[in-house]
Amino acid sequence: DAWKQIVEGRRILKWADVYGYNLPENENAKIEFFEHIKGMSQVALDKLHHSAETELGKELENGLDVVSVKKYTGVKRVSREIGDNSNQNRNTRRQSGIQV
Repeated sequence: DAWKQIVEGRRILKWADVYGYNLPENENAKIEFFEHIKGMSQVALDKLHHSAETELGKELENGLDVVSVKKYTGVKRVSREIGDNSNQNRNTRRQSGIQV
């Protein structure tokens, strides 16, 4: 959830720059308030990002106990099928007189 919030926060801050750019130059109070709020948001987002990275680092050190991984054997099956097909292709070429 933290990583989703970080991504969403970065997206919002990116578009906040566009909003800030379009604020009227003569409205200093709005510009200052906007920059203050944006700065506070940036600091909070940076703290969340640091916290998420720290937590991820702890999980990596502990072997990612919170992540369950299902056994996947599809790669081996595909490799064997490709190998079988390439052997069949060689045999077909040999039978037809094509050198391999």
